[in-house]
Amino acid sequence: PDVTPSWSPDGREIAFSSKRGSRYETYTKAIGEPTPDHLRPGPEGDRYVEHWTVDGALVQTVMRNGLWRAPLAEGSTPTLIRETDRAERLLAEVSPDGRSIAYTSFEFGPPEVYVEPVGRSGARNRYKVSTQGGAEPHWRQDGLELFYLTADGYMAAVSVKAGEDPDPKKHQLLFRVSVPHHAQTSDFHVTQDGKLFVVNTI
Repeated sequence: PDVTPSWSPDGREIAFSSKRGSRYETYTKAIGEPTPDHLRPGPEGDRYVEHWTVDGALVQTVMRNGLWRAPLAEGSTPTLIRETDRAERLLAEVSPDGRSIAYTSFEFGPPEVYVEPVGRSGARNRYKVSTQGGAEPHWRQDGLELFYLTADGYMAAVSVKAGEDPDPKKHQLLFRVSVPHHAQTSDFHVTQDGKLFVVNTI
């Protein structure tokens, strides 16, 4: 199986996870060229691609391990963003300016959406965005709005001021939506201007 595809920032390649042995590993492949898949090194365990960042790194969930950031440059070392012992994906995405990462966390029971600065992980540095359950955050291209799915079946949006952290009090419910597996797979995406959504509904 080949799963969890993510576009490169220039749109010329995709990264994806593929199980060609005993576990899922990460590959990249050029689009429109007859080139082989390129196996990418990373932490031990089943690795699921979450996001390809603007500065050339792959954000990946490693099952029962954590959320990792793995630069694609030769000789670079992956870094752990957030540890977890669970088998769910964190459904993470880095902000367009590369400074923050939004992800889904199951640490305290039902899934919730958090945002924390890249490179400064820790309980004191992160901010809870969802209020009563949420998953699968996606940024608007200008980084001034964050979208996510609520636990009770809505698409929600949180405004973000430039240079500030998201304020959960400023969230608004946009429309109702029903997805197959809340907080388990990637069920929606949004256009760069934040005006159109593609949703996998049931």
